[in-house]
Amino acid sequence: MKLQRIETDERERRETQRIEKAERAKRRNVSSVTCLSPVRQNAQTNTDDYQDIISSLPNSLLTHILSFLPIRDSVSTSILSSRWRPLWTLVPVLDLNQVGLVERCSEEKSEKFKFVVVGTLKRLHLRWNVQPSSKYRFQINTPALEYFHFSGNLNGDDVLENLPNVVESVVQIEGCDRINDYAKRVWDFVGKLFNVISLELNAITAQILSHGSNHEDIPTFHYLSSLKFCGSIGFEWYAWHGVRLLLCQAPKLQTLIIEDSFMLGSNLTKPNPFLEERLDVPECISSHLTTCIYKGFGGYENEMELVRQILKAARVLQTLKITVYRIPNLKNRPHFHRELSKFHKSSQNCQIAFDEGYFK
Repeated sequence: MKLQRIETDERERRETQRIEKAERAKRRNVSSVTCLSPVRQNAQTNTDDYQDIISSLPNSLLTHILSFLPIRDSVSTSILSSRWRPLWTLVPVLDLNQVGLVERCSEEKSEKFKFVVVGTLKRLHLRWNVQPSSKYRFQINTPALEYFHFSGNLNGDDVLENLPNVVESVVQIEGCDRINDYAKRVWDFVGKLFNVISLELNAITAQILSHGSNHEDIPTFHYLSSLKFCGSIGFEWYAWHGVRLLLCQAPKLQTLIIEDSFMLGSNLTKPNPFLEERLDVPECISSHLTTCIYKGFGGYENEMELVRQILKAARVLQTLKITVYRIPNLKNRPHFHRELSKFHKSSQNCQIAFDEGYFK
């Protein structure tokens, strides 16, 4: 009897220890869960249901992650579950390459390609390299869009509409044989960006715009504060004429950036007829321009003349920054810094700063 009682007491003692140990472990688990974020708590409490942690994240974080993926991969996530189905449409950044889209469209034997963009999109990069006579077209309706980068050709049926919130844009349109009709088309395209604050053009776009100078509906860019003009070797002086047309339509422009000296013509030794013309000075140059940046300055006569005209016309200019393009010709112009310093400046507060750099 005594032995049985000892064995019973031992079993009860072990059972008590087991219960106490289980309770302590439970208290530790509860304590650790309360220290976690709500997302992690939700994920941990649902492990038995095999719910993944990523799906528990908020929409804002998931769409931010999707914005780093190629558009095809982003769309592919919609098949994962009903939770993921609408998420790709909420991605704020979209980078589209027309080549991949057209290949897929060709595989499906479609006669016309039409693309309409999602209502929450903030940034759009579109590379559209089809020929203007192509059957493919795009249609963009993006009321929330803030940044728009377009490069390629325009088709007569392309539609760009409802862009009230675009404040920054880069336009790199390519050339076309029917230049007069194409110029009107480009002006209509650029006119949809009338609310932009910052605009960047390439030399071909500016050239095309110059051929449409008689276009009746040239838009006015009331909010345009910064205009950047980029180009490369081989373009004509018409490019600068197109820039001047835009300057006349941007009454409040404060910053003008010119990049790459070769954008103004393949033969810089010939006079620029558009610089020789005595036209009215754009209002923005005379009364609002405070900063002018010239990147890739080569010291050529035409470039000197352009700088001279800007200094003469800009009454409130504060800074003229010139980045010198290092080429052998500059060795024959050791005093061009001094020559620029002698130019008449309408703004007595204007400071001319020089820098040296390499440009492709």
